[in-house]
Amino acid sequence: MGNRTSVSDGDSPFVSVLTQRDCPHLTHNTDQHKEWYRYMRRQKRNKIIKRAFIITAAVALVLLFILVLTNVSGLSVKKKELDTKISELNQAIKEQNEKTQRLEEYREYTKTREFTEEVARDQLGLVYPGEIVLRAQ
Repeated sequence: MGNRTSVSDGDSPFVSVLTQRDCPHLTHNTDQHKEWYRYMRRQKRNKIIKRAFIITAAVALVLLFILVLTNVSGLSVKKKELDTKISELNQAIKEQNEKTQRLEEYREYTKTREFTEEVARDQLGLVYPGEIVLRAQ
């Protein structure tokens, strides 16, 4: 087997047991071993940071998705309300157009001789010469 060397850093939970057979170049030079250990700690820290970043990004995406989903559903309700309002307004426009048409027809009728005679008879009580007016009592 070879010389066993145990390396432990006080602030790290890592304990590494190396044999000369596993890492023959590290058993004689403790500075190299410390560098290797620091490198491994940095790698582990970087891995944890990457995972934390990925988890944070995933949570942010989920929250963004929920936010967009609620806004879309709110917009859907608003769209339905606006569509209903548009239908009501279109109906009102149609009714007003019909009323305008009737008024336009009445205006044209008021220009006719028939209308003039009707007003003269009904409201003014006028008659043509020789006409006899009978009224019911």
